[in-house]
Amino acid sequence: MTSGNPDAGQETAGYGAQQWLAQVAISPAVLELRPDYSALLILADGLRAGLSDPASEALLHDAEARARGKLAGRPPEGLDHIQEWREAYRSFGAKPQRTRPSVEALLRRLEGGLPRVDRITDAYNAVSVAHLLPIGGEDRASYAGPARLVRAKGDELFDTISDGAAAVEHPDPGEVVWRDDAGVTCRRWNWRQCTRTRITPATSSAVFILDGLSTLGPDGLRAAGRELIGALAQMSPDTRFASRQLGSGHNSPGVQLRPARPSDIRSIAEFQTDCWREAYRSLVPPAYLDRVSVEDREARWHDRLLSGARQIALAEVDGALVGVVSWGYSDTPDAPALELMSLYVAAEHRGTGVAAALIERALGKAPAHLWVFEDNPRAQAFYLRHGFRSDGHRKVDPDTGLWEMRFIRR
Repeated sequence: MTSGNPDAGQETAGYGAQQWLAQVAISPAVLELRPDYSALLILADGLRAGLSDPASEALLHDAEARARGKLAGRPPEGLDHIQEWREAYRSFGAKPQRTRPSVEALLRRLEGGLPRVDRITDAYNAVSVAHLLPIGGEDRASYAGPARLVRAKGDELFDTISDGAAAVEHPDPGEVVWRDDAGVTCRRWNWRQCTRTRITPATSSAVFILDGLSTLGPDGLRAAGRELIGALAQMSPDTRFASRQLGSGHNSPGVQLRPARPSDIRSIAEFQTDCWREAYRSLVPPAYLDRVSVEDREARWHDRLLSGARQIALAEVDGALVGVVSWGYSDTPDAPALELMSLYVAAEHRGTGVAAALIERALGKAPAHLWVFEDNPRAQAFYLRHGFRSDGHRKVDPDTGLWEMRFIRR
């Protein structure tokens, strides 16, 4: 049964995920060019790198179809999203017909098929063209200090390949670049990444930078981020995620997603108990809520986690638990086998995107089913927004005696 609470790490290279994200910055000089610019940074630790495979192929195939649908026979520059990025490039003197925004460069390769590079790169390229925004992915272990988006002085180092050999270039003065303490990591906002921080077969910790302007909007940026997290989590189930959105009014640290550990079981049980008592006070019989004990729930979560019957992920903000999701597979011949089994979000974090990030972490875009209380319209509305629909099946929850409805997403 899913909760009615509706509603995005480990250390690498000397920085904890949240500490590293807290030091990421966008120069005011960049925001003067585009006050509507926002960046969503996602850190992923525990990735399984490797060559392109059937999972990444499926992501690209689906994304190609979605992108072709959005183009509807038009050239990429016929889309508002692309025109906005061309204007952003012109604002610092670049010529976008010669050095194209990364998403436009990918869209121009649709006819012959997107490149198949590796599992990680394929995943973020797929989300890039499906959502019409530039996305870059880099090996965080190769960073020297945090990422900063600045206007270049012109003497910074940029490691690249020229005529098949390693070379060092310099950005143009005033060019918008991402950089770290060692030099430029990406030129012309999102045009070309350096070789030093590129994704490799050994990459297990990566940073993804998603670029958004006003046409995409903050909701579109977050939706792309949730889809990327879901895609990476499906390919690398043990990955831990942290994120931060900044620019255009978003400058606070974001949510960290990670798999649950045995040491989390007590906290999960306490969190679920608190959520039930807060959210279900007017729905569930008071006698049931009064007799629910943390110890009983702790024993259940212990069995679920250690037996492997469920996968469990947590959402944290500044180390505090703010959300829990669990999912698994059930024998349901007339519904998708994947089941969203529970979803709990702290009251103060509802409506902030935490639940949406958790459901994406658990299910991605896969077909799935869930059960929700019949008298919980708020939760039902949330699942409707995520593509679920009631199929008419009902049952009585054995613990509470309340009717539940089955929702399915095909």
